[in-house]
Amino acid sequence: MKMDSLKLSKEILSRRRAVRIPIIGGSMSPLFRNGDFILFEPASLNDIVIGDIVVCQRGDRMVAHRLSKIYGENGKVLLLTKGDTFTSFDPPIPSEDFLGKVIAVEKNGKRLRLNCGFGRFVNLILAKISPITALAYSIKRHQSHFPQRNLSKRKIEDEYLVRAISGRTLTPTIPPPSRGRVKDFDWDYLLDEVRRNGVSSLLYFSQKEEKENLPKEFFEQIKKDYYQTLTRNILIQEEIKPILKSFEEKNIKVILLKGIALGTTVYSSPGLRPMSDVDILIKDEDLLEVNHILNRFGYFSTDVNPENLELGKIGYLTTLDYRNKNLSFHLHRHLVNSTIPNFSYISKIKMERIWQKAKPMVIANEVKQS
Repeated sequence: MKMDSLKLSKEILSRRRAVRIPIIGGSMSPLFRNGDFILFEPASLNDIVIGDIVVCQRGDRMVAHRLSKIYGENGKVLLLTKGDTFTSFDPPIPSEDFLGKVIAVEKNGKRLRLNCGFGRFVNLILAKISPITALAYSIKRHQSHFPQRNLSKRKIEDEYLVRAISGRTLTPTIPPPSRGRVKDFDWDYLLDEVRRNGVSSLLYFSQKEEKENLPKEFFEQIKKDYYQTLTRNILIQEEIKPILKSFEEKNIKVILLKGIALGTTVYSSPGLRPMSDVDILIKDEDLLEVNHILNRFGYFSTDVNPENLELGKIGYLTTLDYRNKNLSFHLHRHLVNSTIPNFSYISKIKMERIWQKAKPMVIANEVKQS
């Protein structure tokens, strides 16, 4: 919904009247589908319970998702919500951005009330099976994006790919293209697979001395992928270099995680591992200073203002997403990510030991820990 619609809805709600808005998207399918309308009314936090569908403001939009939890953090009341087809929770929502409670859905001109009768029963059932629904839709999305294939037909390409990028010796039963089986290979399929799995650069690097035995168009495509990855990763390293230097000047220790660490410690070339963002682990005591430094370089949190967090107490929000127009920084306050239900896992990991076991590494000519 646009900002004008948001303002109008708030005005209607202030008069204690219900608001009718269209559904855009499928995050609450099958209860709400694209093109349906929902009716929500003003409510207080005392009027809602876990499993209700609530409408909240997120930026200049209104989002209707299922309520999973209400909790307090640093003196503020936060709502935790999730779409029924999503496997992860939404970022926490301040209570002041809570707009109302959904009481009905309209499908093809027919209204189904969710606060009484059959509609309430259906909504309660869907609330109970929401995790199963999310898993099913996740599998469905995966299958629609990557259609099922005939594994027996593809066995040669799949096994060739695994052996080629792992450096293992190819056996006579799994011949490489140089052994006269070029015509048997489905090169379009192989190109789709290496790109889907993010290993086209690895295949290029392992097979660049065998390019005479590969179709020219196929080889040029994986070569292009490699140099695009190499260019982007070098630019990312140069982008973060002054930021890491600023951390060092303020005596802030960080641990580099995931791609930015693996690209230096595991892979022999920075072009072998695609990377879309930078993940770093920080200590809570340094969060406000890290926030200040990132702001100075044009990176701002898309989640919450760190000043509103209770430092030293890790709640739901263990990861903060900082972005500018070119790159995303993920600040990890804990190794357990915000994208999973983390309440029962956080206490089981002793972060002091993680920091003690961190080892120095060199990235962009700077010594950091990973």
